[in-house]
This record gives sequence, C-alpha cells and structure tokens, in this order.
Amino acid sequence: MYSQKMRNGSGYISVCIVISVMTGASELLSESEIIFPEIAALATGMLAVPKQSWRADRKRMIVMIAAAAVAGTLLEKVSAAASLPVWGAVAVAYAAGQLLFFASKTDFVPVISAAAMPVILRTDSWIYPISAVSMTVFVSLMQKSLERAGLREEKKFTPLPPADAEDMAKAAVRILCVAAVAAVAAAAGYRFCIAPPLLVVFTEMMRKKFADPGERKKHGVRTVALIFLCAFAGAASREILTEKTGLPMTLSALSAIVLVMIFMALFRLRFPPAAALAVLPMIIAEDQLMSYPFQVCAGAAVFTAAAFLLNGIFVKITDRRSETS
Repeated sequence: MYSQKMRNGSGYISVCIVISVMTGASELLSESEIIFPEIAALATGMLAVPKQSWRADRKRMIVMIAAAAVAGTLLEKVSAAASLPVWGAVAVAYAAGQLLFFASKTDFVPVISAAAMPVILRTDSWIYPISAVSMTVFVSLMQKSLERAGLREEKKFTPLPPADAEDMAKAAVRILCVAAVAAVAAAAGYRFCIAPPLLVVFTEMMRKKFADPGERKKHGVRTVALIFLCAFAGAASREILTEKTGLPMTLSALSAIVLVMIFMALFRLRFPPAAALAVLPMIIAEDQLMSYPFQVCAGAAVFTAAAFLLNGIFVKITDRRSETS
C-alpha cells in the first residue's frame, strides 16, 4: 500500500506532465488554440486531489467537454456573424453549460469554462474542441493508470437526481447574475473579470455547503487569495521566463503549475479552477499580462460575494417554505 505522500506526489507529477505535453504540443505545432486552460483544472481535480472533485465518470466528462467545446465554438461563430455583444454570448455559453450538467446528472462544472472559452477569447478555430477532447482523454487515461497502480482511489459514479424546480430556479438566477457581471466587465473593458474559470468558481461557490456561514467564512477570503496568487503566478511566469528571458512557453506553464501546487499545499485548499487561471496567461496578449491577475482577483471577489449572498437568500426562502408547510 502506497503512503499518502507518494500518492500526492504522483498526482502532482501527473499534473505537471499533462501541462507540459499540452503546451509543448502548442509550441511544436505553433497553434495557441491547443492550450485548453481548463485542462489544468481537470488534471488537478482528477489527478492531484485524493478523491475526484466532481461527481461524474470519465465517459461523461469526455462527452460533456466535447459537447461544450463544440457548442462554444459554434456560439462564437454565430455571435460574430450576428454581432452579439460579448456579455450576451457569455450568458448563453454559461446557460449551455448549466443545461449540460443537468442533462448528464453530474456536477461536472468545468464544462461551463469549456463552453465560454471561445466566446471570451474570440476564437472560432476547430482546433480548440479537438484539443479539449484529446487532452481530456489523456487526463482520463492517466487517472485510470494511477488507479490501477494503486496510487489513486477509484471513485464509483452515482448519478445525481434529476434537477428539480429549485435547481432550475438557482440556475436561472445564476445566468442572470453572470449576464449582469459580464455586461459591466465588458463595458469597462475588463474581460478577464469574467475569465471562464471564474464562471466555474461562481457555480462551485453556489453549492449547498456554502450556505453555511462557517463554510463561507472558512473559504471566502482564502479562495480569492489563492485565485489571485495562481493568476499572478501564471502571468509572472510567462512575463519573466518567456517574454523577458526568451525561454519556451512550456517552461512558463510548468513553472506556473508548480507554483499552483505549492500555493494549494500552503493554503490547504485544493481548488481546481485556480489552476486553470494560472495557465490562461499562456494564451493572452502580452500587454494584458500585468493587469490580468488584478482583473481575475476583482472578478473572483465579485462572484464569490454574489454566490454567498444568493446562497443565503435561497436558504431563507427554503426555511420559510418549511415553516409554512
């Protein structure tokens, strides 16, 4: 039986391998669309966390990422042709992600980021969905290998119950909230306040466990701080290692993900979306690197506060219904 330290170490190394393969392929083929930032979150949640972060099996995850990536690419093509504003396209992409994990009876929220990424980055290349699916398959195979080697506990999938009226109501409110924040961010020119992984953060923070004031106090500030540090690590790694020193982007991405693993260990908080926010700087314009972590931090703070506020409101509504019934 392997020790927990060995299990953790194998998971961290596996995440580094995934990121190196993805960014290395992007550089080798000169295709930035190959870099799928959410794969960092998937790898963290499937390989580095002792128990998988989401209630979903590998087949569903691959199918959902494929559907979300294709939907996002098509949405970007349609929105560009119809001159649909960014905030509107983001809201539609977010809604599509909600429908996907409701239909699949999972809580695999990274599909939201997969659907929103083409819209926010304004890319309609089919290389993106091909890469997203290929890398998800790669991570799935690595997870299976770790399970067979006894380095990771296998988690059996049990479908979630069908979405009820309350779930649908929460989803509708979340969509409206995302549309409002996206509209303000787009108008101000701060699009990374609505970086796709932040939409995942918002949804994660709307989980029922965060309705508890103790959980909100425990995770709120720590989560935003971790997100900022991870975003800063990604931007600084690229700026220093690639833009200033001329080293390959692969080394920048590897540096960023190693720092993410260190931060998560120090914070004792393994939060997969933060890893995606460390990889996203590898595909944005150089002149946006310095403002990126601050935009991300602002967006994280707004979405976290909104999630906690909405959670509190829904709890009060539920309590009142219980009292009157």
